[in-house]
Amino acid sequence: MISKDKRTMVQISQRPKRLFYKEKSWLIVTCAFILIMGLFSNNPSTTTTTVMKTATNNRGDYTPHTNTQEALLTTDGTPILQQTRPLTDLKFLTLGSSVSWGAGLPNRYKAYPYLLSSNPSDSTNLAVRAAGPKYPSVCLQSMLLGDKKEEKEQEYDVIVLEYYFKSKDGLYDLTSRLRIRYPDAIIILLRLWMPVHLLVMDEHNKEVGVLKDWALQHSLDIHSHDFATEIRHVQLAWPNEEITHERNAEQERAMQDFSCHLFIMDGMDLSPKEALQQNRDYFSSDYSHLSDAGHYYVYQNILRIVYREIHNQPYPLTPRIGSWGFQYDACVSWYESGSCPLVHSSNVYMDLFDPRGMKYAITTSSAYEEGWIMVHNPFDTEQNVVLSFMASGPPPSIYPKVEVVMDTDISTSGEMQSKVINPVSNYYPYKVHIVVSAKIGVIAAGGEARVIWKPIREKEIEGKQPFRIIALAVVGTHVEEGGVLGATADFTFLR
Repeated sequence: MISKDKRTMVQISQRPKRLFYKEKSWLIVTCAFILIMGLFSNNPSTTTTTVMKTATNNRGDYTPHTNTQEALLTTDGTPILQQTRPLTDLKFLTLGSSVSWGAGLPNRYKAYPYLLSSNPSDSTNLAVRAAGPKYPSVCLQSMLLGDKKEEKEQEYDVIVLEYYFKSKDGLYDLTSRLRIRYPDAIIILLRLWMPVHLLVMDEHNKEVGVLKDWALQHSLDIHSHDFATEIRHVQLAWPNEEITHERNAEQERAMQDFSCHLFIMDGMDLSPKEALQQNRDYFSSDYSHLSDAGHYYVYQNILRIVYREIHNQPYPLTPRIGSWGFQYDACVSWYESGSCPLVHSSNVYMDLFDPRGMKYAITTSSAYEEGWIMVHNPFDTEQNVVLSFMASGPPPSIYPKVEVVMDTDISTSGEMQSKVINPVSNYYPYKVHIVVSAKIGVIAAGGEARVIWKPIREKEIEGKQPFRIIALAVVGTHVEEGGVLGATADFTFLR
């Protein structure tokens, strides 16, 4: 297990950066050793192999390495670090959002999680588009078990969490459950930024929009020469400093309490304009995701952290597997699969509501219709039931308010639990279409319940979309409101 006194916060990049270690004496000894070895070596100076940052790297013809040994070689082909356990023996797990899923790439299987191991079976990518850490924090057991039959298939040595922008909404709880389950794993938190978050300011330092909208208005591609020229005349700002501080603090709290490592992307310590000018080749043309070169850059830096850890401290050949922590969960989601295993009313159907993004929900044909689905608690303890549904913002929502009723005594029409849900988000100043979760009731050990949703008839209901449900979770009684899972600024497919 990684000891608490060896926790580090590291900013690593292809360009030389400072490494911060708590144990300065270790660094001094290491530097002295390298200097002495260099005096007795005939080899040329060691420099790390870097990714060429050119426009071609952002197109489909860019082919990253899949051999993990090649990522950390010097220019003369010798390893940067001697490893105590080969990377080929390690199993990787990635949990994240659209970036880790591979959105914005011509081929999403060139995203960094798929580069971490040359053996596809040793790298599991459970990233979900438009999602944050809340869902995996309460549904970790269901997500990791999946269709795996053997305990061996659930072992992971390196876990990467890409949830910076929604870190306040479940990252700490998710990291806690992962550390309990995988006591010896190397857990890496990513702190990334995207051009879509940069604000455009006027001469009075007032916000007038976001960079992406400015670029679209001027028909500028982020990789073009015209963009590089025109951006010099635009005043940019980072997002709200208070929110940024809160995100950073949440990551650092998880890092400190659960012995994690933190990778900080280049540019976050610069002005937004400098950061953009130096790193724009790392981003895709949609301003919201990484390019091929950006994914390769993240992949390289993850491996550098892993190499350093297995070099500094021997990694166990048989890592320990712990419990699922303080809770059990049984979650089902059809958001990406389009397959719902739950029994439902005859008027409920599977709706491919986002054909471009291949996103599904169960719904009715009209915003006026009610529907129902069945839920079962497979555990011998009382559990909360959490419903995940689509919402939009800013107000007014494109969805109607609904009353959700949970009938937990179907045979006698006994106990009924009811809750009014308004599928709207006030969190973002720009248009979003997001997944929101909420607790709708409590289900007894081994019990069944019918979950019924009834649209509330108001004047504003005309022209609205029918209520869309994308997942249902049976979770521990400590889980209350599910919170916002994540967001995407893409609103174009909505009618």
